[in-house]
Amino acid sequence: MPRKTCFNKTWLTSGTKDKNGDFVTDWCTNVKLDVYSAHCTICRKTFSISNMGLGQILSHADSAKHVSNVNTVKGQTHFQLEKNPLKQTVSESSSSSATSTTNAACSTAADVVLVNPCLKSGKAWIPLTLDDKVKKAEILFVLKLAASNYSFNSYGDIADICKIAFADSDIAQHMKLGSTKAAYSIVYGIAPYFQSYFLRDIRAGIGYYTLYFDETTTRQVKKQMDIHVAYWSPMFNRVIALYLDSKFLGHADALKVKSVIEEFLEEKNLDPNKLLQCSMDGPAVNLSFLNKFNESLNSKGILPVVDIGTCTLHPVHTSFTRGLSMLSFDVDQFANDVFFWFKLSAGRREDYAEVQVDELIEHSGQYFVRPVSSRWLSLGVVCERLIEQYPAMTTYFLKTFPGKTINKAASPEIGTNELRQLWKMSRLLCI
Repeated sequence: MPRKTCFNKTWLTSGTKDKNGDFVTDWCTNVKLDVYSAHCTICRKTFSISNMGLGQILSHADSAKHVSNVNTVKGQTHFQLEKNPLKQTVSESSSSSATSTTNAACSTAADVVLVNPCLKSGKAWIPLTLDDKVKKAEILFVLKLAASNYSFNSYGDIADICKIAFADSDIAQHMKLGSTKAAYSIVYGIAPYFQSYFLRDIRAGIGYYTLYFDETTTRQVKKQMDIHVAYWSPMFNRVIALYLDSKFLGHADALKVKSVIEEFLEEKNLDPNKLLQCSMDGPAVNLSFLNKFNESLNSKGILPVVDIGTCTLHPVHTSFTRGLSMLSFDVDQFANDVFFWFKLSAGRREDYAEVQVDELIEHSGQYFVRPVSSRWLSLGVVCERLIEQYPAMTTYFLKTFPGKTINKAASPEIGTNELRQLWKMSRLLCI
C-alpha cells in the first residue's frame, strides 16, 4: 500500500502562499485527532491530505468556494489588519508609534494578516460567508418554532414564502428549510447543544440536583420514561427544572427502572454523591426502586437519597395548604375579589389606571392575576402583583372610588407585611 502523507507543520512556517496570494498559515491548520487531514478556517471544512500533502492544501485554495469565501472575509468590517509574523522585521519594543503607523501604511497585502478578534478569542461566532448567514437565519427560524410551540407542518413552505417575501435577499434565496429539516435541526442540532449547556451549568455550581421521572405508555405502545433534573443554577441565580432525556422500556419493574437511572447518571456524567432526592409516582414500583437504589448507593459508600415519599408534589402541596390556613386572612378570597372587581368593568379599569399614573407606579397599566387554588405555585405571581399595586389599591378604594362604604368586618385591612410574608413563603416553596 502507498504511504500516506502526514500533516507537516513546517508548511505553516515556511511562508508558502497559495495562488490567491494568501499565506497558507492564514487559513490552514492541522487536525489534532487526524494527522492525515487539514482544516480550512475560512470554509470551516476538514479535508484529507493523505495523497498529495501540501499539494492538496493548495488545490483546496484554488477551489471556487474557497476563493469566494476569502473575498467575502476580506470585505468584512469585523476584521482588522495585523503584521504578518513572517514579514515583521521590526520588534514592538524598538519601534515607535510613528514608525509603526508609517510601516502599516506602506505595507503590501503580503505583509499583513486578516485577524478577527472575536473568533480569535473564541467568545463569539460571526457569520462571514453566505453559507454561514443562511445557517444563522435557518437556526433563528427553528428557534422561533420551538419558542412559540409552532407545529412542524407550519414550516412546510416557510422557505418558499421567504424567497417571495424577500426577493432581494441572497440569504432568503438560499434558505432550504422545511418541516423535516426543522425537526432534525431541533432533535439533532439544537437539543444536544442546550442539553450540554445545562449539564455544564449543573456541574459549575454546588452540583446538587434532584431527579424527576415518570413512565407512561404512548400511542406507539411504548413505555416512555421522561427524566427531568432540578438544580440551583449559578448562572441564572435560581432553581432550574428541565427535561433532559427519555428512555423507552418494555417492563418497568423496580430493577429495570434502577438500571435505567444508573445508566442515565453515568451517561450524563452526573455525580451520584450530589443526588438529593428522586421524585416519582406509583408507590407499588417506585418504593421498591427507592430501596434498591439506596442499597446500590450504600454499596458504593454514597449516602442514600432523601426520602419524603414517592412524589414531592403532594407533601409540599399539603404543607403549603397548611401554611395558608395559619394566616390571619383568606388570601385566595382576597385575590379573587380584587381580580374580579376589575375583570369586566372598563370604567373601573380606567379609574384605576388614572390612580396608577398619579401614584407613579412603575408597572402602570398592569392589572391583577387570578389565583388558581389547585395550582398554588401561581400564588407567588399573584402576591407579587398585589404588593406592587398595594399603594395604588389603597388610594383607589379609600379615596377615588366614590359613594361606596367599605365593610371592614367583611374585608379586614390587610397590610403589605402579611402579603409579603405569604409571597416569600410561596417563593420558597417554588424553589
